[in-house]
Amino acid sequence: MTQQKIQIKISGMHCAACAQIIEKALLKAEGVTEARVNLTTETAYVEYDDEKTSEEKLKEIIKNTGYDVTE
Repeated sequence: MTQQKIQIKISGMHCAACAQIIEKALLKAEGVTEARVNLTTETAYVEYDDEKTSEEKLKEIIKNTGYDVTE
């Protein structure tokens, strides 16, 4: 198991509920051990096992909740 920590920039959030929706979706993903979304900085901080998921999959989860990932 190799733990990775990443930051993902997100656009389209308007309130704390938006951040909670993304956090909950990320925490449901296999391999994610921690997920925090900061509305002010529009950033998700995610810790995950790279043998069970990938940065690309995490970005796809965010997109599937209706928000955009910015590079």
